[in-house]
Amino acid sequence: SRLEFDFIPTSDMVSFRYVFASEEYETWACTGYNDIFGFFISGPGISGPYTNNAINVAMVPGSLSPVSINSVNSGMVPNNANGPVLDPFGPCFSTDPNWVSNTPYYVYNGAWGGQFGGPQTEPPYCCDPYYVQYNGFTVPLEASVAVQCGETYHVKLVVANRNDHLFASAVFLEQGSFTSTDRFGLDVAAGPN
Repeated sequence: SRLEFDFIPTSDMVSFRYVFASEEYETWACTGYNDIFGFFISGPGISGPYTNNAINVAMVPGSLSPVSINSVNSGMVPNNANGPVLDPFGPCFSTDPNWVSNTPYYVYNGAWGGQFGGPQTEPPYCCDPYYVQYNGFTVPLEASVAVQCGETYHVKLVVANRNDHLFASAVFLEQGSFTSTDRFGLDVAAGPN
């Protein structure tokens, strides 16, 4: 799924806050299946490897790894029967060699009943009718990029499944968090003159 739009920033920095969620947590993390999120931006001053020289700014904090179930998860995958026998965590290491250190960005949301679906069996999801259904999600993350004030930029938000079309994933954008602000500020202290 994707959402695309153009915008003109009013300052030299653009940012937004989001949460990535997936039904593929915990069972399918560190396997060949990998739900992933990308926030691609292109425009003046941006030169990246994607269409229209776009860059992906939906990255794990402090790294160059995209946000996905293989880069942000519990660090202890309880059912990894679907991974390679000799290298059960290989897909996570190939996504981000430091993937285990990304566990502070992950929120476990209860197990689901069986390999191909069924009711949630653990709190909080099983017992609260207003709880989000996804098996896991990230803490709120922030994506930001330097831009040129007054120029036109193109954004493409993409949520994708790798190697299957099952088990939904989603991105929740924080209301009012897509902002354009100044990167630098200037404080002038009052002096004798």
